[in-house]
Amino acid sequence: MKTVLLASAASLALITGAYAMTAPPAHPPMSIKAPSTTAMHVVPHNGSTTLYSQNGSTASSWPASNNLTSGEFTSDDSAGADDFVLPSGKYTISQVYAPGESYGYFGYAYPTSMDVTFYKKIKVTKKGAKAKVLLACNDEPYTNEGGLGDFLVDISSCAAGTKFKGGKDYYVSVVANNNYADDSGYWFWQSRRTQTNGPGMWENEGGAFGICPSWNTNAVCFTSGLVGPDYVFELYGSSKK
Repeated sequence: MKTVLLASAASLALITGAYAMTAPPAHPPMSIKAPSTTAMHVVPHNGSTTLYSQNGSTASSWPASNNLTSGEFTSDDSAGADDFVLPSGKYTISQVYAPGESYGYFGYAYPTSMDVTFYKKIKVTKKGAKAKVLLACNDEPYTNEGGLGDFLVDISSCAAGTKFKGGKDYYVSVVANNNYADDSGYWFWQSRRTQTNGPGMWENEGGAFGICPSWNTNAVCFTSGLVGPDYVFELYGSSKK
């Protein structure tokens, strides 16, 4: 495992260039070239089952999705989101798996906690984006399943009273809470080349990157085409009567 981590860290240093330094850059990057690691399937914890899986087809670049608590970098706050449709029935979601890459400017570093937000809908109109929140789970604990930034977020306490209806199109957003100035990490959510259901969304609400200050599709926000139209994630939980 140590050999793998060192090799991956070396690759990341080459990819990110100036970001592997002894001081943070003026701004963290808005996306990162995909490392050689790929997402794995996670075994759900605590008796949960897989409710939804959107895995594979990894794209060549991954967008940042972070809440930066350092006042110096809060303008770099960003968020990714993607939609999902569950099978017929009613469900409780207890865990969200979102693979990606997490690093700090001294090497690999990780967020203090994760925010998971579910939206009834995210819609882009001529007058701007409209997003209706169904459930916000903030400062939630996580496990680092792959060692490099594949996060399994436990939302069982937060989401216990919320039922998700099968056949309905919801959006889920996964954001890492980081104090970038203290090297607690900067996270990039793995994107995928294949689109399932509606397109993945992204926003830079802090405005530092100069694009997408409110929700818009990945295709609009990342015009190079290297970031995929969707994100890789899985949802775990149980069915309810």
